[in-house]
Amino acid sequence: MKKRKIEGRKGVMGKRSAYEESFRRMVVREYETGNLSISQVAVKFGLKSYHVRDWKKQFGGDIAVITTIGEIDMTPEEQQEQAELKKQLAALKKEVEYLKMKELALETLVDIAKEKYDIDLRKKTGTKPSGE
Repeated sequence: MKKRKIEGRKGVMGKRSAYEESFRRMVVREYETGNLSISQVAVKFGLKSYHVRDWKKQFGGDIAVITTIGEIDMTPEEQQEQAELKKQLAALKKEVEYLKMKELALETLVDIAKEKYDIDLRKKTGTKPSGE
């Protein structure tokens, strides 16, 4: 929950909210897109129910506009490009998993070499290369 410092007296009409606008919009989005009641959303974010209700009145229509814009039909070329990008994403995720497993294997190998053979393969910081 992001609060900002308020200058002057807190709660005086016409003053800025103690919560940033992006946070307030996120709370409203959570309420409108989720299955939680206003009270449940308030509890989730540690707020009073009236805050969520007021913010819903203030920002409620914005979410519907964003959702409608997101439902624009794509051309066949865009659909094909999106399918290709999804394939690339899946391949990259697989590669990341493989590299994580490889790194774990190498780290394990280094640990075993240190324990079993008392060989330290890890580079020590601050040492000079052997050619100097």
